[in-house]
Amino acid sequence: MSLASVLERPDPAATARGADGRRWTYADIRADAGRVRAALTAAGVGPGAVVALLAGISPAFVAGYHGILAAGAVAAPCNPLAPAAEVARELAALGAPPVVVGAAGVPAVADLPGPVRAGLSVVAAPGAVLAGALAAEAFEPDRSPLVARSPDDLAVLLFTSGTGAPPRPAMVSHGNLEVNQRQVLAH
Repeated sequence: MSLASVLERPDPAATARGADGRRWTYADIRADAGRVRAALTAAGVGPGAVVALLAGISPAFVAGYHGILAAGAVAAPCNPLAPAAEVARELAALGAPPVVVGAAGVPAVADLPGPVRAGLSVVAAPGAVLAGALAAEAFEPDRSPLVARSPDDLAVLLFTSGTGAPPRPAMVSHGNLEVNQRQVLAH
């Protein structure tokens, strides 16, 4: 099971509305998530691997998040508006994972210190352009079945905002996401 399966349910012609008011179809979202998944697979990302996501509130975040989960990997959203030192600290806390970058995250990655930036494997989500990144738009959408994950498998690492210590990643399982989704749909 994977939260990425929610993209398989709606009518492909149904539309979603972004924070900017723009609408796009679920077919478009699925295709972009499939491109991210294909690029991650080409980069050697497999089930259980942690992948950072620097995309802000955007269609690239949705595509990146669902593409990461569809690959069976663990999504770790990071704030692209945070200072470069904070982004570098979060990436280090995650073990310098591959990074999916949306347009909002391009400046954050470009501002990383040279050694940090040089050690990253970066996938540019559809709509993002970053020199040296693997462009998801260059891939055909991966439409293979979602990678099976158990309810106890890790799905997301969310950075907490600590009061006395730097933010650290909190673990959220696929089962946690499924229960949350059911609760939201019930109301």
